[in-house]
Amino acid sequence: MSDPFLHLQYTPDIADALKVARRSTRHHYSIRQRALGWLPLLALVGFLVLLGRYDRQVATFFVPLLGLKLAGYVPLLIVIAAGAIYVWLVCYHLMPALSARWIEERKPPKPMSVTADDDEICWDDGDCGYWLKWGGIERMFLTPEGVCLLNGGMSFFIARRGFADDAQLAQFARDVLRCLPEKARAASLTERSVRDLVATV
Repeated sequence: MSDPFLHLQYTPDIADALKVARRSTRHHYSIRQRALGWLPLLALVGFLVLLGRYDRQVATFFVPLLGLKLAGYVPLLIVIAAGAIYVWLVCYHLMPALSARWIEERKPPKPMSVTADDDEICWDDGDCGYWLKWGGIERMFLTPEGVCLLNGGMSFFIARRGFADDAQLAQFARDVLRCLPEKARAASLTERSVRDLVATV
């Protein structure tokens, strides 16, 4: 094992981990695969179009204001708006925050040590740990929460707040690029955030 080029210790934030999981979806699935995931929702919207079009009770109320043709779609627009607000508020904000709080209440996070050398990167909190060989990493990318390493169906990350400053973060990114296989290095450099970070002095 070579000498470490990184050694950090910080207490993980479960909320950050949940955000990273959501943000990294674009790296786990292609645009086509993500589009297929929307098909059930589009089918539901199509059903609601028909439902809204024939919901006379609400539609009739808007006939004087919008005319018969447009008023028929008002129930649908109400349902879509309510659904969008629900998804935004509950799925993207309320539930992740509650989930993080419940997990931390059940098992409070312990300080995590992160060590990286030319062979691998390791995480260890005393109770459990994991490691990644650089050769198994597909790409590095950045989120507002941290530096992420993609391996198969999982994204491992090092919290930004674990670094002393931006200079240490940038140096770590350069070291990672040096250790990654050529294909993973090239994939990482397609990320503008990575290019901008490693270009900083």
